Amino acid sequence: MNEQSRMILAVGGGAVVGGIAGYLLLTEEGRRIRSQIEPTLEEFVRELQRFGGTVNRARSVANEGWQLLNQVAGEAESPAAWNSTIRQQSPF
Repeated sequence: MNEQSRMILAVGGGAVVGGIAGYLLLTEEGRRIRSQIEPTLEEFVRELQRFGGTVNRARSVANEGWQLLNQVAGEAESPAAWNSTIRQQSPF
């Protein structure tokens, strides 16, 4: 895609986004649509935040598991270091 095509695409995309924003912000029907959409968007944001918390908890549990495994094995190396010492040979 050349520079002129990208420019035309960017201008067209900006015009569409601007038109939608103007409709939602400046017309009575747009305000009504916004009032119907807002509770759904707020719920979506809450769910994303809860999901982020779940991911952080899972990451924390995984890190604790690796630390415990390293302590039990008596090694201070990370799992990435294990990959450099283990070599699988082809059965062929």
